[in-house]
Amino acid sequence: MRLSLRFILPLGIALAAIAYAVVPVVDRLALQWFVRDLDDRSAIVARGLNERLVELLREPSGGSVVGLFERTVREERVFALGLCTPQGTLAYASGRYPRQVDCARALALTDDHILALAEGPVHVEVTPLEGGADRLGSLVVMHDVSFIERRSAETRMYLVYLFAAIGAVVAMWLTQSWHDLNTGIVALGGAVALFTIGRIDTEDLGRVSWSTLLTFGGGLTLGTFMVTTGTSDWLVSQFGGLSGWPELLAIGATAVMALGLTTVASNTAA
Repeated sequence: MRLSLRFILPLGIALAAIAYAVVPVVDRLALQWFVRDLDDRSAIVARGLNERLVELLREPSGGSVVGLFERTVREERVFALGLCTPQGTLAYASGRYPRQVDCARALALTDDHILALAEGPVHVEVTPLEGGADRLGSLVVMHDVSFIERRSAETRMYLVYLFAAIGAVVAMWLTQSWHDLNTGIVALGGAVALFTIGRIDTEDLGRVSWSTLLTFGGGLTLGTFMVTTGTSDWLVSQFGGLSGWPELLAIGATAVMALGLTTVASNTAA
């Protein structure tokens, strides 16, 4: 009992330290992934609008530009669109465009292109309009990124529950002498607990490679069967003659037999 307790406390501390270190890394990686995705989406929106905007700007009609922006916002799930002139002034904008974000502020953004506003954080991408040799301005594309905060919070909670489940399962393994529960039952209990509290669902279970797990389990079962029935001892006794062989030849023969045996065992388990 004392030995088990000596392992449980360091285990808890180690898992807490790992979770504390992993959560910021996961948040940063998730932010970088979402930003890259929004950069690509903004570039696609800009390319799709470029030709039509060039036509409208050469025959100016403010209402037509704003109408094009409003349709794009509805159809492309964009938060807001704006058009900056070559002189750096905001010429046209969709209805939800935050007026405190002038062209200079949008152009000054670097790195992750995330701008914190009173309405919430937005991703801002500025793309020059391509109109031949003429400088027609730049298109400002904004996406709402408040979902990133929600996803990050969900990820943090998932990691907390995951490490808590791992700690509980390992602690139960270390204290098996107290409750006498099989290690497989304990591991299954951890998975059931995560499923019960909603940390994993049926979609997650569908993504599990069950064929691989069944193959692995079948191989372990066959191995246990060979040990229990004495088959493994019999096989070893049959290869006693290898002791008189040259060392390299004995190693090669053993490797070939092991390869053949594991192949048969894996196929049988499958």
